[in-house]
Amino acid sequence: YARATEQPAVGSLIAFPAPPAAFPYADDRMSYLRHMPILKQVAAAEGDLVCTRGGVLTIDGRRVAPIFAVDPRGRRLPQWRGCRRLTAGEFFVFSDRIPNSFDSRYYGPVSAQKVLGVYRPLWSASEAPGAL
Repeated sequence: YARATEQPAVGSLIAFPAPPAAFPYADDRMSYLRHMPILKQVAAAEGDLVCTRGGVLTIDGRRVAPIFAVDPRGRRLPQWRGCRRLTAGEFFVFSDRIPNSFDSRYYGPVSAQKVLGVYRPLWSASEAPGAL
C-alpha cells in the first residue's frame, strides 16, 4: 500500500490505531493491534445513518452485513450498539472482502483525529504475479 494525499471519504482505505474498545477481544487473539495500525475501508461518513440492530449492520436503511456474536473459535465478540447519524469527523469502517472482518461493527466509529492516512493498493490481486 502507498499513502495517498486525499482526505478520507466513503470508499477510502484508511489506517488508524485500534480503538480501546477493541482491546479486550483483540488482546487474546490479535495483540499486535496494540502496536500496528488497522487498515479498513470507509463504509459510512458524516450524515450517514448507521444502525446495528438484530444482528445486522445497516447504512442509510440498506442491509450491509451480519454482525456475529462469536468468532469462528466460539469466543464472544464485542458489539457496538447504536443507531445514529455520523457526525463530522467520524467514519464507520467495514470490509466486505473478509466475511469475519473485525471492524466498526464490533468497536464503533473511528474518529478522523485518529486516522493516520488514506492508502491505495500498489496492485490488485488480479495484477499480482501468477494471477490469471
